[in-house]
Amino acid sequence: MLDLNDQENGWKPMSKMLKPRKWCSSATCWDKVHVTGGYEYQCLSSCETFDVHQNKWMSIGNMRRARYVHATVALTDSIYCIGGHNDITRFSSCERYDVRNGKWNEIAPLNQARSGLASVALDGKIYAIGKKVRC
Repeated sequence: MLDLNDQENGWKPMSKMLKPRKWCSSATCWDKVHVTGGYEYQCLSSCETFDVHQNKWMSIGNMRRARYVHATVALTDSIYCIGGHNDITRFSSCERYDVRNGKWNEIAPLNQARSGLASVALDGKIYAIGKKVRC
């Protein structure tokens, strides 16, 4: 992870994640960075959270489904993982991580399987943006 708080001196390395990963997704909630899924020799369901004040990574519960090239967004006290891929198929499934109790639950799926998408939260609503037709 890199930090750009000091633009004059450029990007500064932070502590390394517990598990290397690419094609993951992230969101901030409760003053922490949450990183979900990704890929490192296999599709990952593992998730980590980073405390910027302590410069420390911690494991949080695994998602119910391993996924990468998915979207992640925070809303209220939850982290949402949307769509993605697992080497075999694109997903329409979505999951919600409740930061208060540390549990993942499946939520309403997308109306179409998507990977390589983005997401944002605005005015209490979540928007999934874009799709990838072929993986």
